[in-house]
Amino acid sequence: MANFITSITTNKTAILLMLVALFFVSGMFFDANVLTLVLTPLLLPTAKAIGLDYIQLGVILFASLGIGAMTPPMAQNLFIACATADVSIKETIKPLCVFRFLGALPILLLVTFVPQLSLWLPSLLVKGAA
Repeated sequence: MANFITSITTNKTAILLMLVALFFVSGMFFDANVLTLVLTPLLLPTAKAIGLDYIQLGVILFASLGIGAMTPPMAQNLFIACATADVSIKETIKPLCVFRFLGALPILLLVTFVPQLSLWLPSLLVKGAA
């Protein structure tokens, strides 16, 4: 998988955008637990090849899958939240779109391209343990 992705491009930014798109679209259709178990071993060599920290890959994976899971057509999290709150899907879609584009996607891009955001807390824990 790493050879396939790096044969398309060696640009780290382009590879990160491809990974985010892959995770996001996969999260729209499949369960996050299954995708984590399937995609993580496949993409760890790719992360190593582009110099991406494994913790940052995990943060990107979970953020992308979370956003994808609340995006139609499947929108598993959206259906669960609406059923729990006894609110219709139609009432939820419009505010959710605003949140997705002005809140969730910018944060996803920040944790993708600013590694210090996703590595700050783990670095504190490692320093405290040493």
